[in-house]
Amino acid sequence: MASVAGLGSRAALGLCATVILLDMAFCKSVVQDLDDSFKENRKDDIWLIDFYAPSCGHCKKLEPIWNEV
Repeated sequence: MASVAGLGSRAALGLCATVILLDMAFCKSVVQDLDDSFKENRKDDIWLIDFYAPSCGHCKKLEPIWNEV
């Protein structure tokens, strides 16, 4: 019985490792460096900051509106 439990935890560990590797390979993020001209440039344009936290209730409420815009 102990070997079956050990096999289950190994499979779970393998699955977690696979998910993490796939996430690192396919999910990209964009970070924009802000140089000295940022303060001047921000006055000329309208800026939208895209930030989403799945555990945030406000983010969940805003998601349908954000996708519509």
